[in-house]
Amino acid sequence: MARRTKEEAEETRAHILDAAERVFYANGVSGTSLADIASAAGVTRGAIYWHFQNKVDVFQAMLDRRMLPQEELARACESEDEPDPLGNMRQLLVQLLARMQADPRFVAESGPVIEQTQAIVAAFDSALAANQPTFTMPGRPSVADTGAANPVAGPVVVLVDSGCTSGCLDTLDLLTRLPNVRLAGSVTAEDSIFIEPTVLRLPSNYAELTYGHKAWTTRQRGNDAPFTPAQGLAYTGSATDEAAVRAWVGALFQ
Repeated sequence: MARRTKEEAEETRAHILDAAERVFYANGVSGTSLADIASAAGVTRGAIYWHFQNKVDVFQAMLDRRMLPQEELARACESEDEPDPLGNMRQLLVQLLARMQADPRFVAESGPVIEQTQAIVAAFDSALAANQPTFTMPGRPSVADTGAANPVAGPVVVLVDSGCTSGCLDTLDLLTRLPNVRLAGSVTAEDSIFIEPTVLRLPSNYAELTYGHKAWTTRQRGNDAPFTPAQGLAYTGSATDEAAVRAWVGALFQ
């Protein structure tokens, strides 16, 4: 009887986390209350407090449930003693693909991402079947310039700040090549041309060695080069004051 009670408690906990994931996705973390999670799970708030201390605890448990198994596989992939790193990397992608396909909204909005992930998993399978340690996938073909006129007649302002890093910088690499686009705000963060770095602590323990496994070969922006808004487009006020930011942007084109 005690074993069954423990199993039921674990099922209830998992059910609460499933509901929390749906509600967090729909409303955002800040827009979700424990009452919302309880309603979605069909349980009382007392049931939630039996398993979790507060909303932060629920959110952390949700992340741990998703990330811990993948983190273990990721660490195994990086280990020099791992006999099957390619197989583990494939398993990571299989788990990710399963999560994508289980989310109806993601399926509806991001079909190409699922197709690309399926192609990568298939490439892993082919490499493993051929006993190959690596594989190469062809890149997407470039799109020819049709010479069509730019449909955007007015100026396009992209607001940036020091929080823009990583994928945000990659997006700016593309946006700044478009006509009519101007950056406004404050200086962004910076990054290097190297991707997926490995960080190793030196035996002396006084410094670390960092090296990237991949590098951009066609990126126009160089190492440690941030994006800086042009003269007259630099914002010096508080980035958290939305009203002030809106007023400032509106004044740029008067």
